[in-house]
Amino acid sequence: MRLLRVPVVLAVLYATILSGELLFRPFCPYYVMFSFNGHDVEMWSYALLAVFLVGILVVPMVWCRYLCPLGGALWPFSRFSFLRVRRNEASCTHCGKCDRACAHSIPVSKAGDVTSGECTLCMECVESCSESGTLSVAAAKSNRRWPRLAVPAAVGILLVAGLFAGELISVPSYATEYAAPTEGQEVREVHLKVKGVRCVDTAKLASTVFDGMDGVLNFTAYASRNDVIVTYDPTRIDVDFIVKLVEGPVYMAGIDEYVFNVYEVLEIDGEPVNPEPNEN
Repeated sequence: MRLLRVPVVLAVLYATILSGELLFRPFCPYYVMFSFNGHDVEMWSYALLAVFLVGILVVPMVWCRYLCPLGGALWPFSRFSFLRVRRNEASCTHCGKCDRACAHSIPVSKAGDVTSGECTLCMECVESCSESGTLSVAAAKSNRRWPRLAVPAAVGILLVAGLFAGELISVPSYATEYAAPTEGQEVREVHLKVKGVRCVDTAKLASTVFDGMDGVLNFTAYASRNDVIVTYDPTRIDVDFIVKLVEGPVYMAGIDEYVFNVYEVLEIDGEPVNPEPNEN
């Protein structure tokens, strides 16, 4: 069952890449519990939280052991940890107290160094041992195959690669089609830099200003860059009116009110809306 974390990690990564947003928030019991009805938390999120809270009464750390994506991502790296729980075979009585104390069901009494990726160094096994000095935390043996800096170096390389890839590969945070273009219809695009479009939810909200608007065909937002692309029919609507719609009042369903000054258009097709005056 521990392998269930692998598809969860892959699903979270896939959804994040597609949307540029942490869509996993409403599913995460820790976020639901400690965000105090935070961003993206739904009513069903609390029902899911209740399931996990009941589940830990039956299976200790059921979320961490079987579903947590962070645990799944760190799992392979844990094997290269600098510190280990070490067992002294000579003084061990094989009583099994350490095995029973381990929340991750690691067979500590059969290990030399505990190298399992499940180990979080919680020290429960060490505290449960009645034989002084039998279990301790020590540095990993020096004859291991990987240099100590291999893992942090690999993580750093992946981080830098991810940052560069994020600049090279652009995936829309949100996109919607209002109407399909008809045969012979003139179609144009306007690229807007919109202050206030910063995540999936704000992009979705910005798109609602075009609901039912004749002449607007598509809306695409790249929240990480504050970019909005509107496809439209220039014979029915113009760029100035599109900008007015974006900067106009936005209906907030949660409070059942229209809110002003939510978005501000900074650029139109790469040109600043209010360019700085030329000092010369």
